[in-house]
Amino acid sequence: MFNVDNLKDQLIEGLWFSVVKEAGSAFYSRRKNKRMKLFTLTNGINFKEILKFEEEKLIQRADIVAWVVTDYNKRMRLEVESLGCILDGDILTEPILDTSSQLQSHFPCDIINLDFSSQGPNIRSGRVECEIECLEKNINLQNRRDGRRFVLIYTSIIDSNSINRDNIVQASNAFQISGWRGLNLTIFPQNISDPNQQKAFIEEAITKICQKYGYSKVRFNNSALAIPGHQEQLYSIGGIIER
Repeated sequence: MFNVDNLKDQLIEGLWFSVVKEAGSAFYSRRKNKRMKLFTLTNGINFKEILKFEEEKLIQRADIVAWVVTDYNKRMRLEVESLGCILDGDILTEPILDTSSQLQSHFPCDIINLDFSSQGPNIRSGRVECEIECLEKNINLQNRRDGRRFVLIYTSIIDSNSINRDNIVQASNAFQISGWRGLNLTIFPQNISDPNQQKAFIEEAITKICQKYGYSKVRFNNSALAIPGHQEQLYSIGGIIER
C-alpha cells in the first residue's frame, strides 16, 4: 500500500481543479456559486479537493456525497465536516446498479471523482480491471438517472502488474445496451505491461465506455506523478463528459 496523500495537491492544482472550474462555468454560467453536486471517493483524512472546490464556490458541503472505506475513525473524521452524505464500504463490491445500493438515490451528479488510490488499494493483478468495471457501473447509473453532462475523474496507481484487456472487455460487454456492438480495444495487446501503454489503454477504455452510454463528447486531460521511493506512478485522468 502506498501513501500518495502528498501528491494529491499536485493533482488538484494541476488537473482536477481546472476541469471542475471549466465545467462549472459551462454547466451553470449564471450562478455565482455553482453548487455542483459532487460524488467523491476519499480516505477520510485527505480531502483537500473538497476544500479547494468549496473555496472556489464550485460546490457546497450540503451537496457532497463522500464514500470512505469502512473505518470508524475515518468516518468520524468526515462526520465533523458536516458533509451532505457519507457512505462507507468497499466501492469495488458495492452492487451499484441494484436498487439496494447506497448510491441509487444520490445520482445523477455533476462531478464523479473516482479516486481509487484513496481506498487503500490492494496492489495485485486484476485491480485496475475491477476499478474500470466499477467506473462503468457509475457511468451506467449516471445514464439511468439522466445525467446529461458531468465531470469524470479517475485516479489509480500504475504498477508492474499487467492489465488484461479481455477481462475489461468481457466485463463491459456483460452490460447490454441496445445498438452497442461491444467494446473494441483490439489495438492493444491482451496483456498490457508497459506503463505508458497502460495509461493509453485506460484512457481509451474509459472513453469508449462513456460513448457506449451515449456520451459522445469526451475530452480528457491526464497527469502521471512518480511515487517517491517507488517504481509505481499515481495516474489520473479528468474531463467533461457530455451527450
